[in-house]
Amino acid sequence: MEAGYPLIAGGSTLAPYDAIADALRGTRGVMMDIYRRPDKLIEAMEKLTPVMVELGAEGARLTGRPLVFIPLHKGTDGFMSDKQYKTFYWPTLKKMIRGLMKDWYRLYLPRVNMAAALRLYRMFR
Repeated sequence: MEAGYPLIAGGSTLAPYDAIADALRGTRGVMMDIYRRPDKLIEAMEKLTPVMVELGAEGARLTGRPLVFIPLHKGTDGFMSDKQYKTFYWPTLKKMIRGLMKDWYRLYLPRVNMAAALRLYRMFR
């Protein structure tokens, strides 16, 4: 880039749960799916995971910057319980993180709050 603003991250993507909640079902819709159609929600997130990995990786490849930004927002403790997080949010996010890291991409996962950061830390140990 010859002129302009420097990029912080090369690519960006969303956790599968966030992508569904933000773009397809809405917050209310995805929360209802947790109770009414949990198996279909999990199936949709599993299918979306490789797409979201590729979205982040492609941006990083195109810009030549290996940092992938993943804003985490619907997985915070204000939106779901620890049990729901372990069932609906974490499994596909973990696959995404591992999918990006296996190709040596670095991740920028901003902390929404300390409770969310501690939850993420505990799950990855």
